[in-house]
Amino acid sequence: MKLVAPRKHGFTLLELLIVVVLAGVLATLFFPMFGYLREKARDAACIGNLRILQLGAATYLLDHDAIWPQMPEDLGEDTSEQKMWEWWFNEFKDYGVSKRHWICPSEAASESQKFSITDEFYGSYIPTAFEPTPNIPFYWTGQPWFIERGQMHGMNHGPNVAMPDGTVRQGPSLLGQY
Repeated sequence: MKLVAPRKHGFTLLELLIVVVLAGVLATLFFPMFGYLREKARDAACIGNLRILQLGAATYLLDHDAIWPQMPEDLGEDTSEQKMWEWWFNEFKDYGVSKRHWICPSEAASESQKFSITDEFYGSYIPTAFEPTPNIPFYWTGQPWFIERGQMHGMNHGPNVAMPDGTVRQGPSLLGQY
């Protein structure tokens, strides 16, 4: 009977070096994609926010005889923007719309020090003003209910808008180009 010494299993220094170099090359190739993918994820979350706002508004309309919420006159032009956003938040909070749904993730990421989602009232989406007539928000089918303000997703993207039918249109699709 022959005794065989146990064989040692492991990697050589050269094999480990090759793996590290390949991992570095792959990371270098894919690193520029991370920013692009992060912004695409923020854009998708923005679309989700607008859909939640649209759904909250549609549910509000069901409960209020299809009359769009009307800001009180004491919240006129002399009122601070924070009070206006607080009023809109309070109108839709019972319909599943939280403070974070009013803020585009791209804006929250870029201005996190300026706007606190927990303390201040602020919105990235502007609600359309409709007169207090039943079903008016549904008659104007081409009129968006919520419009994203600013260029959160780049100059070529354009704003996201929530339409009465529940769709969210972006940039070129606003002009009928799909």
